[in-house]
Amino acid sequence: MKKFLKYALILSVCSSMSFFVACSDDEDDETQPSTSNNNSSNNSNSTCSTAQFCMNYGGTEYFGAATYSEINANRHRIKWDNGSSTNLVQMEIDIMGDTVGAYPIDGSYSSGTAAMEFFDGNAASANADTLHITAFDLSGNGISGYFTTVMSDSTAVSSGAIRNVK
Repeated sequence: MKKFLKYALILSVCSSMSFFVACSDDEDDETQPSTSNNNSSNNSNSTCSTAQFCMNYGGTEYFGAATYSEINANRHRIKWDNGSSTNLVQMEIDIMGDTVGAYPIDGSYSSGTAAMEFFDGNAASANADTLHITAFDLSGNGISGYFTTVMSDSTAVSSGAIRNVK
């Protein structure tokens, strides 16, 4: 009988330990609410780390496919949008140049600078900082770069990226 009680006690302790391990509070496995606004109609597998366009705008992540257009010989536009009509959210990035390098974001539209405008029912322009162009090859992989800035309405923009847009 003592031998049986000894094994029962050991089994009870082991069962209790595995219950506590299995029921531990592991928050990493819980689904977190998303604050992403994905324009993935052109690329259903895109994420912020792989999308042509990505940014964190005031705490909300925007990402998806982007388009390129040449406004004139010295003005190149990268445009991302999501939605339509009254639900349109859009970012336009104008690059006044066609080389790899740092473009001050000042909205002057002077050669060697950049301008950014964000629309979401209201318009805001970028005030300062720098757009870094790391690739400018329209016949190859396209335009790539990164940016952070503060908009005219004081909204912080971080983790901005453009990838292979052409």
